[in-house]
Amino acid sequence: DRVKPFPSDIAIRTIQDELKVPLEDAFATFNPESLAAASIGQVHDATLKKGEKVVIKVQRPKIEQLMHTDIDIMYYFAKLLQAHYPEVSKFINPIDIVKEFERYTEAELNYMLEAKHIEHFYRNFQNHPNIKIPKPYLNLSTRRIVVMEKIEGIPILDIRRDPKYDKRLINNILTDSIMKQVFIDGYFHADPHPGNIFVLGKDRIAFLDFGIVGIIDEKLKENITKLFIGMIQGNLDIMAE
Repeated sequence: DRVKPFPSDIAIRTIQDELKVPLEDAFATFNPESLAAASIGQVHDATLKKGEKVVIKVQRPKIEQLMHTDIDIMYYFAKLLQAHYPEVSKFINPIDIVKEFERYTEAELNYMLEAKHIEHFYRNFQNHPNIKIPKPYLNLSTRRIVVMEKIEGIPILDIRRDPKYDKRLINNILTDSIMKQVFIDGYFHADPHPGNIFVLGKDRIAFLDFGIVGIIDEKLKENITKLFIGMIQGNLDIMAE
């Protein structure tokens, strides 16, 4: 989450190309200086015509071609590994691992899909007192840009040396939210690194960046629940089953 940003004129051009209107027709204000830059895109401050504070996540230029090239290289090495080290294939399948990476990378490169993920999480946590999900703006989101409510907070690791935060409480809220996602919703944030979790106050956190999510069907949810119960009880038979 600390990658060198690309020039703001490219970001502006991308936004205008995607929305098919001049920037000033879609937003009341736009900050050309990026708030943050990561591997696939960067984020800019903006204000909507009705005054809502938002951020615009803009995809890096030519990132799709670059990622496909990288994946081709990974396939090349996976095939070499499988051909020259057959003993490795007894434990893992290198080509299948690259296929899995390719599958979720394709999804992560489609910001419209991410906007729909945000909407799903927003509904799931809309009335939760301790979890904040940014409101998405699907009408302003496309394959290469996603617009969402601006979250005012600090990255979760920044509270470590701040005595005003109850770390145990924040940890419990985070753990409970993951439990809800996995065991109740069956729809979970699959990229929860510290840069994607913000603390908004003494007892509230926010999730950001929904490019990668996991979906659990009812049967798998039931099995994970049994596994969890088996772990708590120390019951090896339940865990093995």
